[in-house]
Amino acid sequence: MIVVRIKITAVTTAIALLITGCAAATGSSEPVVVGGLGSESAQESINPPEPNKYYLRESDFAYSEWYRECAKEYPQYIFSEEAWFAKGFIDFPFALHDYSYREDKENFPTDELKIMHGNLRYFIPQGALKKASTAELLRLVPQVQGYHYILYNFQGGYLLNLSRSFNAIEEMVAREDFPEVLLDVYIKEELKPRLIFEDSKQQEEHDESLFIQENDIVLKEVLLASNNVFDRMDDEMRQRTIEAVMEKIDIRQREEFSHYRSISGFFAYVSELQYFWHGYWDEELQEHVTPPPPGSKWYAYIKDTLKDDELTGYIDSFWRYRYNP
Repeated sequence: MIVVRIKITAVTTAIALLITGCAAATGSSEPVVVGGLGSESAQESINPPEPNKYYLRESDFAYSEWYRECAKEYPQYIFSEEAWFAKGFIDFPFALHDYSYREDKENFPTDELKIMHGNLRYFIPQGALKKASTAELLRLVPQVQGYHYILYNFQGGYLLNLSRSFNAIEEMVAREDFPEVLLDVYIKEELKPRLIFEDSKQQEEHDESLFIQENDIVLKEVLLASNNVFDRMDDEMRQRTIEAVMEKIDIRQREEFSHYRSISGFFAYVSELQYFWHGYWDEELQEHVTPPPPGSKWYAYIKDTLKDDELTGYIDSFWRYRYNP
């Protein structure tokens, strides 16, 4: 049995900074409003209106049936399998930051059609999904635009929104090799130090690449923290996961990696699942309802199997600090 050795100083700093780390998603020192709509591009990617209670469960990684039906009704907005594999491997067949279609009144005369195109261009045909490897699909997921504004402070909402609007996630998570691929890719991913360039454009491009990588790493940590992934791991994989998470936290404490702001999406989502408190307005009951938390199986594992009271205590402290300062 592997013994997980926790560096408490790293954990302390990580938990203290998790709440402020949301600034990495916005470039601002101000915290992001939980569940609030961010930029215009974020609003555009929001799913069709549904009861708020759907945003309060742990993500089931299911693609929206509403979007699936829209894909059948508006095939002109779906890129072909050939387009997704035009480079010889699966990749987005459009520029992610290209929103020029918003001004195209000829092809998109109404706001509804513009929004439909903006969402359905992310729909991957079944042939392309089956052809892509699990690792390739995992590479695509963090690049989807519109939800990073809540990745750093509402992990459950992020996963649910992303899953329901990008069908690659449903395919990826359902694969038998997903937990192993996710953990392997996460362990091998090396954090990059921030370099200083004299050329401002070069500096901007470099900083953007660091921002993308940080989103990527935090998302992988959130996925690892899900109950879905926990259930599909054996004990050896679970302990490798915790060791890898702790190693990434330790690296973030070093001065040359301080731009990563000591974020740990893993512990953020573990605490959110364990102490989920978000409520919603129930139209039928005409009252505000706060459902019980779904609970984190990782939290129970750390507390009851590893019997690590110190780490459990820090997760508890983080939750109290995050929502009850």
